[in-house]
Amino acid sequence: MPSQYPEIVYGLFCESLRQEVSGQTTAVGIWGETCRFAIAPPALIPTLAFHAFIRNPEHLSYNARVQINLPGNSAPVTFETPIKGDPAQDSQNINIQLASIPVPQAGDVVVRVHLDTTPPVEGEFHLHVDFYAGQLPMVSQPTLMHLKV
Repeated sequence: MPSQYPEIVYGLFCESLRQEVSGQTTAVGIWGETCRFAIAPPALIPTLAFHAFIRNPEHLSYNARVQINLPGNSAPVTFETPIKGDPAQDSQNINIQLASIPVPQAGDVVVRVHLDTTPPVEGEFHLHVDFYAGQLPMVSQPTLMHLKV
């Protein structure tokens, strides 16, 4: 039985997000679980976007906080936004786009999403960043992001 409270259904990392005239969000350049650079560290990710899809069957209004931790960077990047419940919509999106992201070492980009509801709803998403100087190794098939609740 689905929850009556907001639920973070999924989150994904991509190169960019585009809001269509129809209201739909298009994710461009979706990444799997790993981003591989064919250079030695450090690197600069030109663009990094994160999209979270939230199911909200009761059309509740709440505040959302997104914290992004980058490998080798001690200070997280934090975003806060109010989410207004809309009786015409059973879901909401949280979209974040960053540009020129320095990544000094391999590790995980960790995004924590917190919905200020009662009870609170939280989700954590990981994108692993690897470095391979020279040619990229063969890459396995892409996989879906895993939600850790």
